[in-house]
Amino acid sequence: YIIFGFGVPFAGVTAASIYAYYSCLDKVPYTNRRRLLATSLQWEANMGHEQYKVLLKQNQGEILPNDHRASVTVQRVGSRIAVAAQKCSQEWNVQHKITSPY
Repeated sequence: YIIFGFGVPFAGVTAASIYAYYSCLDKVPYTNRRRLLATSLQWEANMGHEQYKVLLKQNQGEILPNDHRASVTVQRVGSRIAVAAQKCSQEWNVQHKITSPY
């Protein structure tokens, strides 16, 4: 009776854990591997926006304006890096799709 009394709650917790695990799995593109996502993408985006607002508020007087020389340079270099990364990613995707068995 003691084993049975302990087994029922244990089985319930185990079943709930297995359900929670499989309901949070996400399939990764290209590799089709599964990964565990404990939070939703929407929740992560909301948290990111909230932290961005906090960061701006904490550093209100220290952030350079958009028309400052350093800000313009960072924007120019960052946009070049983004374009190069996008181009590299597209080339890799085309090559990968041609040689991939998926």
